Amino acid sequence: MDSQQAWRKILDAIPADGRELHTVPITKKQPVWFAVNRELDLIWVTSASQNSPSSILTLRRRLSFKKFNEILPYFFRRAQGESVSKEVCRLTMNQVYYFSLIEHILL
Repeated sequence: MDSQQAWRKILDAIPADGRELHTVPITKKQPVWFAVNRELDLIWVTSASQNSPSSILTLRRRLSFKKFNEILPYFFRRAQGESVSKEVCRLTMNQVYYFSLIEHILL
């Protein structure tokens, strides 16, 4: 599956009324919940309303295929035990949401 197919699979897994997922930390940090909604080919992240603890977001966050395509290789490097947080933070501060979507929907 290429990255475009993977993004499409993620988009298709988000129902019209959205869904809540939790982050997937690799440290002992407690996961936090967040909500995702789909708008055309974009994903919008907001604070969770049904699960806690919720991620505290004052503005909704936009996730795009362009960033997903850049983030995807870092997810697999991270899964192999490599420390990628500094590198991936230079690309986006939303990496935890991308990583969570990949973990929950693609794997």
